[in-house]
Amino acid sequence: MAGELKQISNGVGYTQPFEIVGMPGIDGEQLAAKLQKHAGQGIVIRAIRFKPFYATHQGTPCQGVQIHVDPKRTGGLIDWNYRILEALDAPKLLADAPKRHAMFDKVNGGDDMRKALESGGDIAVVLDKWRAYSDEFREMRKKWLLY
Repeated sequence: MAGELKQISNGVGYTQPFEIVGMPGIDGEQLAAKLQKHAGQGIVIRAIRFKPFYATHQGTPCQGVQIHVDPKRTGGLIDWNYRILEALDAPKLLADAPKRHAMFDKVNGGDDMRKALESGGDIAVVLDKWRAYSDEFREMRKKWLLY
């Protein structure tokens, strides 16, 4: 989701696609410190430096973070996209990419999350709404599961 704004490298174009996040002009150590407060068990965050070979920020030195996840000890990972956007100043990122809003909204299933990020609001409200819907869907689909 963060990559839809075309301002943040999500590692595509480098040797660690979807494992790293970064961009020019940020401090990877500061980003790691901001994100660390959300890291629960099974998640390790470390600052990194990289230069994408192609795609977003091709050939430009970037700083960011690599997030190591132990899937056996971690819940859902969807929250991390938005925590990263918050830590990178989501209102500014969204203001700088108005032509990308339609695609961002599309991959997020609507504009609720974009509006929450733009306003600096509490994204937990949107995430809780999504979780409730997902739980409802899981329950509803049970009668069709074969195993």
